[in-house]
Formats: sequence, C-alpha cells, structure tokens
Amino acid sequence: MEVLEQEEVEECFDMDIEETEANKESVHVEHIGMKHPIANNLDISMVQLFVYVHSECYGADNHLDWERTKHLYHDLVTVFEQVILSTHATHHVQFLLFYMCSFKVTLAETFLNYLWHKVVSPSVPSIVRQSAIMYMGSLLCRAAYINVR
Repeated sequence: MEVLEQEEVEECFDMDIEETEANKESVHVEHIGMKHPIANNLDISMVQLFVYVHSECYGADNHLDWERTKHLYHDLVTVFEQVILSTHATHHVQFLLFYMCSFKVTLAETFLNYLWHKVVSPSVPSIVRQSAIMYMGSLLCRAAYINVR
C-alpha cells in the first residue's frame, strides 16, 4: 500500500497558509505527533482511510479501476448525506470525498452537482442547504484539480 506523501496532498489541495506562531507550532506538532493521544489516534485513522480509498480505487498496476471507484464513491456519498452533511463543525472527514474527487474530474463534477441540487431544492432543510454550499466552497477553493474558469 502506498502512503500519501505530503507533496501529493499539496497537489490536491492548494491552500494558503498564514505564517503565524500557531501555524509554526502546529507544523512542529505534526512532525513529533499530536500532544493529545485521541487526536493522534484520529490522525492515524484518517491516514488509514486515505490509504484505503486509494487502494480500493487503484489496482495493483496503479491504474484507476473506474467500477470500484464509482461503487466506493456512491457509498461515501451515502454516508456523507446521512451523517456528515447534517453534522455541525466537521473539520476533516469531508477531505476523504475531496481526495477521491481528485482521482477523476467526473467525480468532482458529480459531487458538486449533488451538492448544488441540495442548495437549490426548497424541500431540503435550510441548515443542510447551508452546509452544502459551504462544502462546495471548501472544495472549490482547495482543490487544485478543479478549473473554476
């Protein structure tokens, strides 16, 4: 299994980071491990999920298996809709879907279309519509693989 390298993540999510003491401190903590054991366990779990998503979508020959990718995408979107979209202040879990969208532009377009339908549907509760538009903005401002022009 291939572990995600920092530069791979940077290629997917181009983020502007301010040079503050807090950011310098958090970068330092990242290299030595989190101070709080539960936070460290959550980070390790997220890395394992990223590895799983990559290994599930890419075969042994490291080529995208489109059928398996579509199946996993639908499973993740189902969980996203049932749990994440209506949960307040999720900070990291959505990046699993964002990462998966980087595998093929079709996935990103499909996910954005899914979110947009949530935003414009009057039958969807307003809190879910607000969350959907925030996730759209989050994906569009971070994903270097999406051309917004």
